[in-house]
Amino acid sequence: MAGSLQETVGVLPPLHSSFPSRAPSPRKGANTLMAEQSPRRSIESWAHDLPVSFVECRTMGHRWQPHSATWDREARAYHVIHACDRCRTQRKAWWTRNGEVTAAGYTYPEGYLTRDVGYVGADGRGVLRTEYLTRMFNTTTRRANANGHGDAAPES
Repeated sequence: MAGSLQETVGVLPPLHSSFPSRAPSPRKGANTLMAEQSPRRSIESWAHDLPVSFVECRTMGHRWQPHSATWDREARAYHVIHACDRCRTQRKAWWTRNGEVTAAGYTYPEGYLTRDVGYVGADGRGVLRTEYLTRMFNTTTRRANANGHGDAAPES
């Protein structure tokens, strides 16, 4: 397991409260805040140190698996949780009986969020994709060489 689930982002009402028909967006203003932070570490260094499961999810997207759905009588809604089977991020939401999502948020494993590098923009996502290719290519090359197949991708 990549670490304990510690960091929660989003809006989830307590079980005993009523909730608004539309919850505020958990990401509203998030890009502005993160863009203003001064990075204390390079994106390349941070990406290199990430567990492979975090790199895969940040590059390819999470691989959600059903975890639980529980009806809350007081809230009159389902509390639905999906978990990523790679990085262990949890997507939590409240769904009405008609399927409307009224509130949602995520709980991330320790180390998943970019606290020390600032906002990850287009260039940073490119660094993550390159890190993904490096790790997957190195793994594939080792496997191929062990099986006698030495096909290699062009080097840059």
